[in-house]
Amino acid sequence: MRGNHDPNRRPVDWDVRGRLREIRSPTLVIVGTHDFICPPKWARQMHDALPDARLCELTGSGHFGHIEEPDRFTAAVLAFVHGRTAGRQA
Repeated sequence: MRGNHDPNRRPVDWDVRGRLREIRSPTLVIVGTHDFICPPKWARQMHDALPDARLCELTGSGHFGHIEEPDRFTAAVLAFVHGRTAGRQA
């Protein structure tokens, strides 16, 4: 949830976690249990901060759930779009 980017190559911290509560759109957070880039603890933090979020944890995936578990990933997205529960609710 932290990133650095500056076209002039000066170090800049970018952290918007404190603003997640401002997002009012229904949001689906999908995470792979074995994701080492954005692990489940960060997904749970996003889920907890977003006012209208669903959390889906893909237990057989790392960072590429759409490739590693395409059927479960697709089912979670479709369920979310159609207003049904998407995966594990936290």
